[in-house]
Amino acid sequence: MNLTCDMIRDLMPLYHDGVCSADSAAAVEEHLAGCPACKKELARMDEAVSVPVPDADGGLKAVKKAWTKARKQSFRKGLGIAGGIFLGIALLIGVFFCFFSVERMVSRSMEPNISDGELCVFSRFAEPDRGDIVCVSLRWGSDGALHTFEDIVRVAALPGDTVDLRDGTLYVNGEASDLFPAGVLDPGDRDYPVTLGDEEYFVLGDNHADSYDSRYEGYGLAAKGDLLGVYIGG
Repeated sequence: MNLTCDMIRDLMPLYHDGVCSADSAAAVEEHLAGCPACKKELARMDEAVSVPVPDADGGLKAVKKAWTKARKQSFRKGLGIAGGIFLGIALLIGVFFCFFSVERMVSRSMEPNISDGELCVFSRFAEPDRGDIVCVSLRWGSDGALHTFEDIVRVAALPGDTVDLRDGTLYVNGEASDLFPAGVLDPGDRDYPVTLGDEEYFVLGDNHADSYDSRYEGYGLAAKGDLLGVYIGG
């Protein structure tokens, strides 16, 4: 069979892959025996780099490895973010308690303004004024042991003021106080009048009939160093 080079080269890919008919193969071989150019073309086809067949198992392993690595990186990143958030919250809490105090009302002595069990926030650095609600730390001992407790009361008089309580009315520097009702206050067991020292405060509870406060010698006057803060809200 006399075939041209073009015809042989059309058949050559089939011949190279072994999928042509026996007659076509015989014709290609006969032509190659006498045609160096086509023989060289076949050699180039043999030398061509074959495309590797993907390894399915290897591909799955690579995907799994990449996923595991990404998951670990995400976990570490998540831990870093969570740690940063935790430290930020801890820092905010620390800063908050540097400037503020949170105390729970444990009596009815400030009703109706503050109820028993209510949480109250106090500013540690505010300077108390007459009428301010404050938290004070008190110490007393009735059985030979020293006890400390926190109380929430209202400032009736400031350091240097003179306090008098007569006929049920509280007087501060000779003037009736408008912080408490007139004519109904129990004077307690204190002797009046009393002039406060440079760092002493006279404090009372709003619910005066059910309050243990500076009207009683056992409670005493509130010292400036015992003030834990001025009430700012609950």
